[in-house]
Amino acid sequence: MKRTGTFNLLLLLLSSLVLLFLVAPLLGMFISTNAGDFFATAAEEEVRQSIWLTVWVAFVSTLLFALAAVPFAWILARKEFPMKSVVQGIIDLPVVLPHTAAGIALLGFILFVYWTALEGYRGQSLGKMLLNIVVTGPVGECIRFRDAAVEAFGKAFLLPLDCLIGWLYFRKKRQRLFSRLADCIVVNRME
Repeated sequence: MKRTGTFNLLLLLLSSLVLLFLVAPLLGMFISTNAGDFFATAAEEEVRQSIWLTVWVAFVSTLLFALAAVPFAWILARKEFPMKSVVQGIIDLPVVLPHTAAGIALLGFILFVYWTALEGYRGQSLGKMLLNIVVTGPVGECIRFRDAAVEAFGKAFLLPLDCLIGWLYFRKKRQRLFSRLADCIVVNRME
């Protein structure tokens, strides 16, 4: 019994520290502001409209989300359907995956699609257009989308490794690893 009491005390202490990180800045803001300034700011029209808009949007979005989520949750709990475990995994993903990691992965995917599409179609992304350079095959031919995808994968997801290996092993050709794997080179564009 003593062990459970000690464990509960430890949890109480740790959760109090987390709560302190949330409460301390707010408390400091209220302590450092005198009551006259606080009520004068709260009485301003823009502040009241901002607070009202925040409350209204939160209420409406919660209501709309509940209208869609409650029937969906009922279906997930009561029915069996193909790929149900995949849907449940997608729902659980934000809980187990940090938001920054998800944002970085999404950015990498968007950049991968961007570079593959533009360099596979035109041989140039917007940055290459500004620098007047183009990605080509070894003898100056247009690259295929597959080659653009291989090269874009290195840039989007493994750029430090891509550049380091290229710098170490392909220094004479001044070529990145994934450019070498895709058999692509970057050259000045001839008009």
